[in-house]
Amino acid sequence: AASDVYKRQIVFYAESVIYFIFYHELGHALIDVYVLPFTGLEENVADQFGALMTIYNGDIGQDMIYEVGTWFLVNDWMMEKYGGYYEIQLLYAS
Repeated sequence: AASDVYKRQIVFYAESVIYFIFYHELGHALIDVYVLPFTGLEENVADQFGALMTIYNGDIGQDMIYEVGTWFLVNDWMMEKYGGYYEIQLLYAS
């Protein structure tokens, strides 16, 4: 059924973003624990590590990083529209 396909897409989206966030945070941890040198902002390095590890996820890695890109796009749009606390504002708006 169409709703099953939609649910699978939502689950894949969520799993992709969680996978990226895990490796993003692992990047921060590796930099901290091993005192790794880096150029630029640590946040950008962690993003790059998360993206690289997500892309390396077999045949679906490219599809996963596409979902992560969508997440970044939506997050930027929500920040512009609602500001820094858009999650809380949306909860109280309903």
